[in-house]
Amino acid sequence: MAAVQKSGLRDDRVVAQEARVADPVSLHRKNLAEQVFEILEQRIVSGTLAPGSRLSEEAIAEEFSTSRSPVRDVLNKLERLGFAERVGARDRRVQVPTAKLVSDTYETWIILEVGRTYTSSQGASAADREEIRRHIGNMSAAWNEGRMEEYARLSEAFPEMLHRRCDNTQLLSVLSDFEKYRTWLVAVYLRNEPPNPDSLVEHQMIAEHYVNSDLIGLTRSIQVHVRQQRDRVLAQVPAV
Repeated sequence: MAAVQKSGLRDDRVVAQEARVADPVSLHRKNLAEQVFEILEQRIVSGTLAPGSRLSEEAIAEEFSTSRSPVRDVLNKLERLGFAERVGARDRRVQVPTAKLVSDTYETWIILEVGRTYTSSQGASAADREEIRRHIGNMSAAWNEGRMEEYARLSEAFPEMLHRRCDNTQLLSVLSDFEKYRTWLVAVYLRNEPPNPDSLVEHQMIAEHYVNSDLIGLTRSIQVHVRQQRDRVLAQVPAV
């Protein structure tokens, strides 16, 4: 058998053997913490856990049949992400959105949304543009005929059509992490709100500028659309 070469580095076989022994415990804890985090984050983002709801280490540990240590890691992460705030030495509560948090979220959303939509418009084919025109036509017909459920369904499908040709992976990665904040605010404050009376005109303007790959027009129309949603949320945010 060949001798193990001596150097400043440890033998790879020894390191690998130790890793096989140590990994199961640390991996189990990591996986458990990740699962608990994903569940709690989803409850918060969906509005199931309302702003101000208590996040007790003890209660969460009991629910998931685990110790407090991984739960503490989860709550620390939720706090860092802005979904939880500290209300004592150990416990947290679901973050209560402030007017500044809402405003910052929507202003950031404008920047990201303009970048994604304009990038997508540059890669759109003639068929994509025609599909956008047809879709807006269907939305207009549903609105004018009072078919609000159909209008809401078509409105929900519209953003995906605007975004589908964006292939900037860095931008999409940032958006993937950020979108949950706006989703959270909508779930908490606008879940049962009827469609905004100006939404059809806003969608029509966005579609027109998308079809023409007009960056200035897209920026202005997206600003109008996003800020009206921001203002509807702000109208419901309790004054501090």
